[in-house]
Amino acid sequence: MKKLTCLLLVIIACSVLVGCDWKNIFNKETSPEWEAPEGVVETTTTDKDGNSITIAHSDNFTQDDIEFIMMFNGKMRNDRAVADMPPSYLLGDILSMGQAGEPLFLVHFSNPYIICAYLKPDSADYELNEFGSYKFDATKYVWYKYADSSQIAEEIDGMKLTKDVYLLYDCIIERDIVNNVEYNKNCKYYLNYKSEATLNITSSDMLLYVEPQRVTNIIGDNQFIAYPEYGGGVLDVYIDENAFEYIYFYYGSYNPDGTVYQNYAKYLLGEHYDVLVPHFEMLNESINDKGRTLKYAGIRLDIVVDYLINER
Repeated sequence: MKKLTCLLLVIIACSVLVGCDWKNIFNKETSPEWEAPEGVVETTTTDKDGNSITIAHSDNFTQDDIEFIMMFNGKMRNDRAVADMPPSYLLGDILSMGQAGEPLFLVHFSNPYIICAYLKPDSADYELNEFGSYKFDATKYVWYKYADSSQIAEEIDGMKLTKDVYLLYDCIIERDIVNNVEYNKNCKYYLNYKSEATLNITSSDMLLYVEPQRVTNIIGDNQFIAYPEYGGGVLDVYIDENAFEYIYFYYGSYNPDGTVYQNYAKYLLGEHYDVLVPHFEMLNESINDKGRTLKYAGIRLDIVVDYLINER
């Protein structure tokens, strides 16, 4: 009887231990689900293949913001690859393209804001293919929207800021000044935010040039237009109190004694300089820390259009 009792106790003890082991194993395999931080909501949408996907984001997102994030989801990336990039064009280059009949778009920007991706603490590393590439997964991040750059934090609730930081604008593609075509297309314009200097790249009114193969992205149904860091260029447009539009550019600098230190306009305009220099109007100036006067000039946009069309 004692032997039977001992055997039963051993069996019961083993059962308890085994039960505990299975419970521990179960807990390891089914860790608690990720919980959204305060102020974060989850939106379920579909990807380009029709699959359901859930995006975690701050509660101030619009549908446009969701679609912007989804534009990157599933795209192949390679953080190690170095690609040959097309050139970024200067003012004179862009004028030459316009003379050849290529579109030059007058655009208006407003309402800037920033979207940032923070990596979730429990996100697994990407699996790279043989070329070091991976498929971007928007669900690995929590996306925050900020009104200005001062709100950007390096870390939120253990989630670190990633390189996916974008500056967006409401954009209107008003018209192609070269071919006199009105568009008035409403869309979003975006660029990678790298530092405070990124905020100075875009002014409220600009001329936008992209290489011919990318023109359909501007005038087609595409809702999001990327800043042409390569293979294009943008020019500032100045509008005076009489509503006259000017192409606005850095003219050059002068020494304190009034002598020319640098004629940057000649470099910017290249072969177009001699023809257009009589139409320069000085619009602004400032003094740098070396005491040199920096001057900014403009050429009336209607004069530029006439030049582009009649000098072909």
